[in-house]
Amino acid sequence: MERLKELLPLWTVLAFFAAGFGALGSISPEGTPFEDYAGTLHMVCYGAVVVCLIIGVLALILERLRRFSKYLGRGIGACAKFVRENALLVAALVAVALFLWRLFDLGRDPAVFSIVPLLVVACIALTIGLIRLLVFWTRPARPPTPPPYPKEEAKGIAFSILGGTIVEVIPYRDRDNPHQLMAVMRKPSDRDEFPYHIFILEQFGSSWRVAWESEKLLGRPDLRVFKVHDFDSDGVAEISFGFEDWGTGGGGETVHLYVPSTKRTYWASTGVFWGDLTSPLVDRIKTMEPESPDDQIYLDALESMCDEVGLVGPLPEIDLDDPQYGVLRWHKENGELVHGQVEIHLYEGFRECGGSISAQAEDNHYIWTSCFKGAVYGYMKSEDKHFVVWSPGSQWGWATSLLATDRYLWIGTRWEGLLRFDKDKCFLWQFKTIFGEELKDIDSLELDEGYLVIGHSRGPEGLRIEMELLEAETPSGVD
Repeated sequence: MERLKELLPLWTVLAFFAAGFGALGSISPEGTPFEDYAGTLHMVCYGAVVVCLIIGVLALILERLRRFSKYLGRGIGACAKFVRENALLVAALVAVALFLWRLFDLGRDPAVFSIVPLLVVACIALTIGLIRLLVFWTRPARPPTPPPYPKEEAKGIAFSILGGTIVEVIPYRDRDNPHQLMAVMRKPSDRDEFPYHIFILEQFGSSWRVAWESEKLLGRPDLRVFKVHDFDSDGVAEISFGFEDWGTGGGGETVHLYVPSTKRTYWASTGVFWGDLTSPLVDRIKTMEPESPDDQIYLDALESMCDEVGLVGPLPEIDLDDPQYGVLRWHKENGELVHGQVEIHLYEGFRECGGSISAQAEDNHYIWTSCFKGAVYGYMKSEDKHFVVWSPGSQWGWATSLLATDRYLWIGTRWEGLLRFDKDKCFLWQFKTIFGEELKDIDSLELDEGYLVIGHSRGPEGLRIEMELLEAETPSGVD
């Protein structure tokens, strides 16, 4: 039935009916029992002709627009090819327009109008229909299409063509392609973690050829999205695949969709950067920009796949009065401050790091804690409250050492040198160099008979600086 619809589309069938009604209407009923109803019969036949032609023209236009939409975005050459292939149909539309114009010309008697345009339409419709029938019935019958290969057999075929390690294979068939196809995910060997490649293999005679090969893909494959689809219902399958890459500072995943009919690869990615302490920890979504309506279809399909496999989580409800968002609030109010007045916000209870503690110090009133790759917290013993003292802009610049004196908390960092926090005024002072000696990666802070001993990446001996010099309101000789 589907093949018959393809062979005789609606507009062709209606053109046949229009030709029949037109021929019937052109016959004179004189000398027949219907002689007295000649005018009525003519009007009924020509009305049926008009209805058939109008519906047929609309069906033809809609069908051609649907086909033409697939040529959009493929360049002027493709559109010109479409026009050439449909020149005969354009001629038919012109003939129909001329016929309708003559029919609705109120200055003429419909019973005697020229039927030449109608004959043109009928001849064109009959010619197209007969040619399609002739081609259909004379074409040798295609043998039944065998089903896709079993997966294990397909893996063996893929290995014989590509070698390496076949991670996954999906055998499939396209609707109008007599050849077997398979989508293959491959890596160089069992020992190699990457790179991966995606291939489309197509049967060629008794052998196989590589119909398409992706670029090198670094990261771990996500087999949940390695699938074969037909999102645009054109009978040519699209291949989706995804790869994720996670490291110490964050990571993400990119989902790709290769469309053989347009030979384009569409993508959408999601990523999280844990190293940025100044912003919420949420997925950042990026997609390619659509250039045509077809592009948007495939990007919408990618979005559905991302939702289906849970690549993108829901946005968190951020409450800046919640202690877990204390660092975010500190950066909102202070930015990436290393020198200046600090805005402090108190939270109830003691703040646990949730991970490793890189340094800790205690005095009569406070417990000071530096979290590994995180912020420095102060805990007020008497009030059972805590606050964020300082937080680096990036997790890589965390505080490695702490030293508490009567008035100040001394903070040694990896990237920002030495910081001095005034407990009473909540003021940060940064020391990047001391007497021309650059302070960058500080390893330790110790107090030794009125001197601050700074262990840093310059050497094991460290620097010995008088505390009296460093504790001055405006220290001199230091930056």
